[in-house]
Amino acid sequence: MTKKIIRALAFFLVLALVYGAVDTVLKIKSYDMRSLRTLHEMEDGTLDVVFVGSSHVGMNIDNAQIWEETGIASYNVWAGMQPVWNSYYYLKECIATQKPEIAMVDVFMAGTTVEFSTKAVAMKNITTMPWGMNRINASLTSFESWQDAVEAMWGMPYYHNRFDELTEDDLQGRYGWDEEEIPTVHQTSDVVTPIELLDYRTITDTLPLTEKNEEYIRKIIDLCKVNDVKLVLMIAPYQATKEECERLNRVEEIAREEGVEILNYLKLWQDAGIDPAMDFYDIGHFNNAGIKKFTTLIGQYLQGNYQLTDHRADAAHPWYGVSPAATEAVAPLFSLTEVFRGDGAKKHIDTGVPLFRERYGSWTMAVSVDAAPIKSGDTVYLSCFSEEDATDYRGLLLRQKDGRLELILGQNNTVRLQNTDNAKLNLIIIKDGEKYSVYFDGQWVSWQETRPCAAYSGTLLIGCQERSVDGEKFRFSPTTVMDLQVYDAAWTKEQAEAWQPETLPEPELPLGVNTAEPTVIYALPEQFMGDSAAYAQDIPVDTGLRLFESSNTRFTLATTILPDYVPGDNVFLSCFSEVPGEYGGLLIRQTAEDRMNIVYGDNLGMEIPCVNGQEMTIRVIKDANLFTIFVDGEKLADGVASAVKPCSNTLLLGAQQDAQGNIFRASTTRVKGLQVYAGVMDEASLLALELPEATIPPERVVPSAACEMKRPFHGNGVDRYTDMGVQLFAAADMAWTLDTVIKTNPEGNAGVYLSCFSEEPGAYRGLLIRQEGEELAVILGAGGCVRLPMETGSMHLVITRDGDDYAVYADGALAGRISSPCARYDGNLLVGAQFDANGELFRFSAAKVELLRVTDGAMKEQDAIESSKPIRIESRF
Repeated sequence: MTKKIIRALAFFLVLALVYGAVDTVLKIKSYDMRSLRTLHEMEDGTLDVVFVGSSHVGMNIDNAQIWEETGIASYNVWAGMQPVWNSYYYLKECIATQKPEIAMVDVFMAGTTVEFSTKAVAMKNITTMPWGMNRINASLTSFESWQDAVEAMWGMPYYHNRFDELTEDDLQGRYGWDEEEIPTVHQTSDVVTPIELLDYRTITDTLPLTEKNEEYIRKIIDLCKVNDVKLVLMIAPYQATKEECERLNRVEEIAREEGVEILNYLKLWQDAGIDPAMDFYDIGHFNNAGIKKFTTLIGQYLQGNYQLTDHRADAAHPWYGVSPAATEAVAPLFSLTEVFRGDGAKKHIDTGVPLFRERYGSWTMAVSVDAAPIKSGDTVYLSCFSEEDATDYRGLLLRQKDGRLELILGQNNTVRLQNTDNAKLNLIIIKDGEKYSVYFDGQWVSWQETRPCAAYSGTLLIGCQERSVDGEKFRFSPTTVMDLQVYDAAWTKEQAEAWQPETLPEPELPLGVNTAEPTVIYALPEQFMGDSAAYAQDIPVDTGLRLFESSNTRFTLATTILPDYVPGDNVFLSCFSEVPGEYGGLLIRQTAEDRMNIVYGDNLGMEIPCVNGQEMTIRVIKDANLFTIFVDGEKLADGVASAVKPCSNTLLLGAQQDAQGNIFRASTTRVKGLQVYAGVMDEASLLALELPEATIPPERVVPSAACEMKRPFHGNGVDRYTDMGVQLFAAADMAWTLDTVIKTNPEGNAGVYLSCFSEEPGAYRGLLIRQEGEELAVILGAGGCVRLPMETGSMHLVITRDGDDYAVYADGALAGRISSPCARYDGNLLVGAQFDANGELFRFSAAKVELLRVTDGAMKEQDAIESSKPIRIESRF
């Protein structure tokens, strides 16, 4: 009998172990589901502070930064869209395992009228909880039906059919982020999304909370009182509506009634220095810069209001010696890579570092400059200086004035730098809150002097200043900066006194300067055929040559073109600035059937006759500010003096760049040959130069767009996406049919379902399918859009492309047609994300796509209507 009992126990033990292993693998895992599990893995007594709630704490507060700046041990226990009743049960877990001194609980969801979360959100909040009464009660509270509550308690019935989408993360039990002793938080990129924040201080009316929300806020208050935990209710800044603010005003009333602290940053965001134009990733979460700023505010609040231990020197603390933020801080925010030599006309560097964005921030700047006297009146070395208001000049300005260096710091206070005979001078500026220290030429000019300075959002510039009103750069200066490093921490005296500048390489000389013999730097590899669809060729052709990057460039250019006037844009060659007031460079275009226009120098021009179909050879010499031009062997400009303002635009065939650097005036012109030399060729050699005719480019083969997604896609909103590996807009005349089934919820925020879309400013184009409120937006071509109402469930879409013509079919009906010419785009078709203008992935979404296939050729209308009829797909979603 005993053996039977032992065998039975062994059997059930093995069964439990197997079940546990399978459950661990199949359990849904996402970035916002790991915190509770990790909490239970921590040593008791590790934490002083817990932040509990939704993504408004989990994605906005960096525990590693708080540790680095204050030594306070804190932790975010959260899940996306967590309602206050789930926060209550999470807080019970925190108190049971850690008994923190302080609990900061996010109450943002109390501003809504939601009585029950969606099933997916509720499951996410429940299924990572350990088994016990807390999980049972949380399940019963979170679901309207007892069947769903039982499913959440058990877990496995909800995610048992995930076999088709298991990844290595599932097998290894990872939740979509790196293992870290001190969790950190960051967005996937430095996206900046301007949002609109109201002046919530002026909204004083209140709206009642739902009965459930008020019940659980009071339960949270009672829980902390009973367990002697100091409670702070918190509302992070987000784009709240007036109604949400009025409900959150009721939370403030409850806090006052109960004698509980509340931090309502909806009403404090202006005072806290939050910038809605620069600090947000989306309407509810900060970007990397905002996270850093908000985390510092929270750390300063904790330090200033509670007696919390700085554990960084506590050898007994589990995190002792761990300092991830310190590792990152070693690297400078900015480091000059080559000597900067200003040209006094346009050359400058924007470091992108906003030195005074945080009034009480800290940083160190170490710079080495050439202090030789400069005759020009504009002598700015460095500036991060506001001149928007003449009564409130502030920031940092390092310049040469009357033959000596002058440093202006803080609220327009001048720091006197003594005259010196040294041509190369080193300067270190240390900002520690509102105290400044300056180390100049081996001596301390000032130490820890208080110089208050109101916040200023401008960035540190080298070689010029900025007009704060409109961002326009001015006072371009012929100054020389030998080395510059900027760090995001205040150095000690010892660090400053030990600094030595690096010997940086000299910048490249302007094109052709000091070139003794002209050297060919570009030869057209194949004829430019315009926008002919018959040839595999980029349109336009970008040679990459910056012919006018400096006023002093010296080059020789020879080209053979074939006039063939077509009404519209007829640009053959361009390296030309379209910035108002700075028109200039080189532009060759046909303006009529019998007229050619050549613009050169500082917007000088000449009109010459031409004949359609008859080749013309044009030769141009630029020797600094002197231009010589030959057309078919005849000299039409002989050493004409014309100074060109520096321009970074490159030499293009078949198009121009506008004032913002975007391509425009794509043309149907033909260029048969082109050679460019660095340096000046003598006239006899140039006229004798035989310009070879380039080869004809190969004929183009229309690429295939055919592909099929192997399994359903479920985005996590953080880093999950699928690259289908095909380009839907690789050619102007492509024809294809896209067939997809997506899950829809008008109350959700799925974001991007599919994208094959260029985010290049001024040239948005391609395909983009995304949720916009309660509508599905299908964006096609160069700006066409079909909008479809969304209902909870799924939608079957069929989209056809036949060159410039598109048709959208939804659930068995034609939804819209679009005709929209679309320039070529070489980005791939993505599921659940987009490429930004730099080709980096961003906008990861929570989209669910059941099916996706693309076939070559545009399906006929009747077939597309039939193919787009609703279909039922068995799925876990």
